[in-house]
Amino acid sequence: MRRAAVMVGAMLSAVLLGGVARAMTPPPVYALTEEDDGIFTHQDRHYTQGLMLTRTASPTAGGFWEGLSNDLAQAAGWLGAGPVTGQRYQFPIIGQSIFTPTNIAATVPNPHDRPYAAWLYVGAGLMQRSESGRIDHFQLLVGVVGPSAMGEQIQNGYHGIVGYGTANGWNHQLHDEPGLVATYRTTWDEPLYRSRDFEIDALPQLGVTVGNLWTYGEGGLILRLGQELAAGGTPQTVTPGLSGPGWFNPSRMDGPFGWMLYGGVQTRAVWRDLFLEGNSYRNSPGVEKRNFVTDEDVGISLLFRFGLRVDISYIKRSREFSGQVNDDRIGSITLSTPF
Repeated sequence: MRRAAVMVGAMLSAVLLGGVARAMTPPPVYALTEEDDGIFTHQDRHYTQGLMLTRTASPTAGGFWEGLSNDLAQAAGWLGAGPVTGQRYQFPIIGQSIFTPTNIAATVPNPHDRPYAAWLYVGAGLMQRSESGRIDHFQLLVGVVGPSAMGEQIQNGYHGIVGYGTANGWNHQLHDEPGLVATYRTTWDEPLYRSRDFEIDALPQLGVTVGNLWTYGEGGLILRLGQELAAGGTPQTVTPGLSGPGWFNPSRMDGPFGWMLYGGVQTRAVWRDLFLEGNSYRNSPGVEKRNFVTDEDVGISLLFRFGLRVDISYIKRSREFSGQVNDDRIGSITLSTPF
């Protein structure tokens, strides 16, 4: 009887501890990002719109994503990362980006301007944080460029609803081509100031992206200040750009509300940009890319413990191709919620 009581007690303890462990695991976070050059400036040119949906979750013990996360931990260890304190994965990542020339009214686009193109993709990502505050992020995107990416239907369908002018040059867009983009990025979280009511930190970044759509190296720096920084990382943006892991864990908040101001800069050394240079294996419109492109970002994040995060960013992007007259201005809005 005593042995049976011990066994029953052990089983109950295991069940209770398992329930506690599950309760401590943060729920998946769904994030929807909308980027558009018309949010702040009413422009409609170049990188004109991007939409991305992501799901970020913690891997379960013994599951498929835990195995991949451990592979990332091993690879990051070879690159100097310390012991892992947290792991997350992103799946799925679903998105579309649309690019147009400056004059969308023209039936025959200016051959010296950015060509029409769209990119429809799915993907997955892995993220881990080390004891030192280092964050390693690997992301893989696959999809299609060209008419199959449905850029014409989405842009002109939306323009028809809101009463904007029709983009008339989509017959000259880039041809269908499969696309693959792999990114590895390392961010270091360096606390600069900590108090009960206010925090400041700096996050330098280094990364590399390879693929037939984009190939570039990147270096950047983000500064954050505000409250409840531990509850949320830096906002995510659509590739390419100065992007953070974008996760949100309201259970780590001390109060009902938190806020964060952030600013950053990223420079990319660009070796390949299909959306400027044209298709890889077929004749298509194209322009001469610039070898270095810089993004300057400023923004605000609002965090609510009931389960909502709002990120609003203003992005100034330097000229990307020869003959481009002005820098571009892009607005980015992300809504995130655990579910």
